[in-house]
Amino acid sequence: MDVNSFKQINDTYGHAAGDNALCAVTTALRSSLRITDLAARIGGDEFFVLLPGSNEHSASEVCARLRNAIQDVSVETRDGERFSLAVSIGCVTSRGEEMTIAELFHDSDLKLYREKQADPTRDAKSVRPQFMQQHYANQRGQAVGVHASDA
Repeated sequence: MDVNSFKQINDTYGHAAGDNALCAVTTALRSSLRITDLAARIGGDEFFVLLPGSNEHSASEVCARLRNAIQDVSVETRDGERFSLAVSIGCVTSRGEEMTIAELFHDSDLKLYREKQADPTRDAKSVRPQFMQQHYANQRGQAVGVHASDA
């Protein structure tokens, strides 16, 4: 999983805002995962989440819960500006086969890359000030205040 447009967050709002964004993602992870799940930041804006005992259906549910929790986050900068977050997730399961964590990580990384390639505008959409998201949501006929950046 990685935070979309993380470099843009740092470049636009500063590294303190980027740190706040990472803390917000961590909070969303904690609130969305089971006690048996394992989440680790593996560098920059990338996280790896291991869901022991999960099948495709339950893993997909966790991914959806994570997306929703993270897109509901509103990060405030030191200047009082607010921005929301979006993530890309490469969700894979072992499908009952024996797989090492390294193999799961590799497969999830490939799927994450494909997800980003499928929507090349994903990064451009994910870091918008809140008032811009409300404007775009209204233009699409959605409710005011929608914070989902990949809607």
